[in-house]
Amino acid sequence: MKKSTNCTQKAFSWNNFAGWWPRFEQQVLDPLLNGHPAPYQQRDWEGDEFGDSLGQTTVNWSPVVLIEGVTCTRKESIGRIAFAVWVEAPKEERLQRGMKRDGEGHRALWPSWMDEEDNFFASDKTRLRPDLIVPRN
Repeated sequence: MKKSTNCTQKAFSWNNFAGWWPRFEQQVLDPLLNGHPAPYQQRDWEGDEFGDSLGQTTVNWSPVVLIEGVTCTRKESIGRIAFAVWVEAPKEERLQRGMKRDGEGHRALWPSWMDEEDNFFASDKTRLRPDLIVPRN
């Protein structure tokens, strides 16, 4: 079976923690759920990491699409995604993974990002809804 993967990291930005969802829902989720390819605006992480520049890309329709990323199993996704996974990770591990991916130059951004995650997930009650919880090893 052919599989498409869409990484939501191309949708959100450092200055728009949770506000990316309406654009993602309209440009990616809606077309894919209706059996169509999804041309969408993606963040330019290399050329304009902190700005608002958006490039264009397309996720092809497939019977299986994996969507991963922060807040992608939010309340608004209920009934729209087939299977949700929550991965447990304490702050120290989240910071370590972020530093590995983003580099030490981003260390100052991570504390507020993790606070936003914690606040969003508590308010949204995200952890109460997954089909699978991957525990911390």
